[in-house]
Amino acid sequence: MMRGTLVVAAVIMAAALWRSDALHAAGGSATRGKLAYQDCAACHGARGQGSDLAPGLRNIVGRKVADENGFAYSPALRRHGGVWSEERLAAFLLRPQAEVKGNRMAYAGAASAAEAADLVAYLKTIK
Repeated sequence: MMRGTLVVAAVIMAAALWRSDALHAAGGSATRGKLAYQDCAACHGARGQGSDLAPGLRNIVGRKVADENGFAYSPALRRHGGVWSEERLAAFLLRPQAEVKGNRMAYAGAASAAEAADLVAYLKTIK
């Protein structure tokens, strides 16, 4: 009986953690995201304007993937397709190589789902 109780407790904890990650993806802090963005600014520009190294990030949420004019995206990112929703962008920022294998972004990923959500919240503010 004790083993069954432990399994149920583990399942409940896993569900709570998953729900916590989902909530973070839906409502990050732009203030914390601005601080986390400092790591991104070296390539993407101080206000997301882009550079020779990385595409611009202004208005990224809701934009087509690999759709910044004039930037040479990796074949992997061009094949990824679709639109950058908040959730999709947060997943990519959390684990870029797992989400889009073969992309060229030199970023290991956000430290947590909360940090990824914070980055997305900040990116929504730069127009």
